Amino acid sequence: MRAKLGLRTRTALTIAAVSLLLVVVQSVAVVMLTEEQEDDLVTQILDGQLRRLEEQIRLGQVPELLAGEDLQGYLARTPDERSQVPAAFRDLPPGTTELERNGRELHIEVRRVGEATLYLVYDATPHEERVREFGHLMVLAVLTMAVITALLGYWVAGLLVRQVTDLARRVARLRTEDDAPPTAADYQDEEIASLAQAIADYHRRAAELLRREKEFTANASHELRTPLTAIKTGCELLVQDPSLSDKARRRVEALAGAAARMEESIRALLFLARETATPDAETINVREAVQEALVPLRETLRMRPDVHLEIDVGASATLETDRIALQLTVANLLKNAIAHTSHGQIRISFRGSVLEVSDTGSGIAEHDLPRIFDRFYRGQNGASTEGTGLGLAIVRSIADRLGWRIDVESQLGKGTRFRIEFPGSSSSLPPTPAPETGHG
Repeated sequence: MRAKLGLRTRTALTIAAVSLLLVVVQSVAVVMLTEEQEDDLVTQILDGQLRRLEEQIRLGQVPELLAGEDLQGYLARTPDERSQVPAAFRDLPPGTTELERNGRELHIEVRRVGEATLYLVYDATPHEERVREFGHLMVLAVLTMAVITALLGYWVAGLLVRQVTDLARRVARLRTEDDAPPTAADYQDEEIASLAQAIADYHRRAAELLRREKEFTANASHELRTPLTAIKTGCELLVQDPSLSDKARRRVEALAGAAARMEESIRALLFLARETATPDAETINVREAVQEALVPLRETLRMRPDVHLEIDVGASATLETDRIALQLTVANLLKNAIAHTSHGQIRISFRGSVLEVSDTGSGIAEHDLPRIFDRFYRGQNGASTEGTGLGLAIVRSIADRLGWRIDVESQLGKGTRFRIEFPGSSSSLPPTPAPETGHG
């Protein structure tokens, strides 16, 4: 994609281009005028000398023919005198003729006076050399002027767009609805002031919409979680009833699992809805966060006895980050690993500032890898698994928002490994204990 030039650069180039065009036109006109004046001067010299010689011939005087370095005269009255005239211009008709001979530019004036013929030959080479030198000087002057006008244009453009640049810088610093936007009173130019006022009005409306969105998400979180909590509590009490049949117990457990998944989906969607909110950073025990993320997935793991879960996270490993964001990330990565692993191993580890979740499941096709973080994208193996297609999109959204670096490696039929690096996070790691393994 072609790089876009900034407003200041475009303004400077426009000023320089217009100035350069005017200088070039003026320079060409000066060079043409100089050359024309040189030609007129040569013509005047020849005409003056011819008039003098004609007058001498009419008066019966012997004409004083010139024999200088630049001007040479010939008088042909007899065949012998005519033979003395150089053959190159001996037969030229009366009038002025320009002729190049031996690398020299000659202006030849031929005039008949009675039976005699006058030839005046003027070597105009010095004049032409002066014109060429003048042309070279003009080219040098144009190039110098081009540099000067470019620098001057850039400086003038800076003055013209200074307020626009300041406005852009202040708008770029707006992060939350509490930040003060630029106002019309901050700028002198009417156009910039109008733009600043429009931005301030837009910021105010956006802040109001954000406030309403926060109120809605808070209310939605409460209203949606309250009935789900009642359902989960009722299911837990029913499961403990010894009189419950095995068939009814399985249905109640399925209902509890569905409620847990719905709560997790609500939690994820509300987090996505709050993408503009500032993350709440705190010191988090990574092992505890992993265990909390596993709670709603324990039942799914129990239903897969051929899948072994290994947790290789130090008991004192910590991160300075958002707790909900970390739990959501781990939960979605584990959920993805469980969904695509029918037998084998799922492993979660944390070292330094790097969290890894790997599995030996079905893997991801190479052509699906660039799109696995797109919302609702299921991929080649997605049709055979449960899910909404939002899990990895949520992981990517969280990583982008908090500045985490996420990488994925996968081979079809061999498994997948997700790697998240937490920049600027500190971790306290004691000697590594034996990893926790099990079926969930």
